[in-house]
Amino acid sequence: MALVAVGWVAFVERAATNPAHNAMVTLQEREAQLQMTTSQAESASALYESMRGQALESAQAAADVLVSLPGTVDSGAIADAQAARDLVLQVASEPIRTTIPDYSRAAIEENSVEEVARAIDGVRRKQNAVTDLIVDVRDARSDISTAYSVLTAALGRVAESLGAVATTRVEESVASAPFRDAVSAAMTRLRDARAAGRDGIPEIRDLAAALAELSVEDDRVLLDREKTIDGSPVTPRYTSPRATPEQSTPTTDPPAQPESTSPPQTPEPDPSPSSDTSDPGGVEIQLPALNS
Repeated sequence: MALVAVGWVAFVERAATNPAHNAMVTLQEREAQLQMTTSQAESASALYESMRGQALESAQAAADVLVSLPGTVDSGAIADAQAARDLVLQVASEPIRTTIPDYSRAAIEENSVEEVARAIDGVRRKQNAVTDLIVDVRDARSDISTAYSVLTAALGRVAESLGAVATTRVEESVASAPFRDAVSAAMTRLRDARAAGRDGIPEIRDLAAALAELSVEDDRVLLDREKTIDGSPVTPRYTSPRATPEQSTPTTDPPAQPESTSPPQTPEPDPSPSSDTSDPGGVEIQLPALNS
């Protein structure tokens, strides 16, 4: 009878404590699930911040590049890139909330079903808040990624237009090889950057700078040629058109003076008659007879 009584009491006690025990197991499971969701939220927030920073950096860098390209690149491509840049700034300028709420279990009576149930409800609220944050962060990152893709595509059209201009400039350039080679090297770097999936903004800037230097050198060379053609005293490289065929005039000599067209001077008459005389040019002059 005593053994039966002791066994019955133990059975009743275990039955009485099972609900609280089961509730604690449920609480621990919910807490583990919350921890995994929190890790997902941290990863999503890090990706969002990285995408947002990259998009804003590209939009700000593009502003400095695009203002230097009008007159060189197709105006439509520049307008599209400006619009895409404005879209990036619109969706990325104001950051969303990415702070993950902390969780720590308050002290509870583990044998109290009511207290454990309240703790489970608190974990559920945290879980919902973190899940909502993940959705918001992923949506915001998707919006920025879409806008950034539009900007990247628009910059690709700018790069294509600039590359076409650079190719023509190199073919028509009169500058020396180093200037033309600098433009060609910048074009190669831009193509590589675009092929790698980058926006190519630094490479566009470098190519525009190389083109500007090439244009300055072209202007200098053409101006030097114009001075040579105009007969500048700095670099006289021509022969006077009035020089006689038998005598060539060196480039360092001053231009030949034109022959005088005034009539030759008649020499004073000699006391003795003379029938004729000739000027240095071989022109015969008849003198009048002297009176006796």
